[in-house]
Amino acid sequence: MRAKKVAIGAITAALVAGSGVTGPVYAMEVKEQEMVNVNTDYQIVTPYWQNILGFTVGISANGTTLYPTVYIEAMKSSGKITGTMYVEKYYAGEWIRVNSWYISGTGYLLISKTHEGMSGSTYRTKVTVNIDGEAAEGVSGTIGI
Repeated sequence: MRAKKVAIGAITAALVAGSGVTGPVYAMEVKEQEMVNVNTDYQIVTPYWQNILGFTVGISANGTTLYPTVYIEAMKSSGKITGTMYVEKYYAGEWIRVNSWYISGTGYLLISKTHEGMSGSTYRTKVTVNIDGEAAEGVSGTIGI
C-alpha cells in the first residue's frame, strides 16, 4: 500500500511539473484478474474470468487525433476472441458512440485505431468481447482534447 501511495505521489508530482508542456496525453484502465482485494475501509470486487487472461482498454490523443487501444489475451493460445471496440464522446450528460470497429483474433489481440475528435470534448474507449463463450466489457479512463 505504501508503494502505491509513493507511486501516486510521484505521478502527481510529474503531472504538476509537466502541466505546462504540450504533447500526447494518455488515459488507461487496467483490469487485473483477482477475486477480492480486502482493505479495512472497503472491498473491491473485480472479475474472475475463466477464459480471459488479460484485458486492458485505453485511449490516448495527439492534438485532436484519438488513439483507442485494446489488449486482450485468452487463457488458451487457441482462444477465439470476437467483439467490438467503440469510441464514445461525453455529450449532454451521457456517452454517445461516435465510431466502432469489429475486432477478432485467436489467442490475443493488440489493436489501436484512430478517430478524429473535436477540441473541447471528452472521450473514452469501450470494448465488448466474447472469448470462448465468456463475455466481458471494458471501459478506458476519459481523455479531454
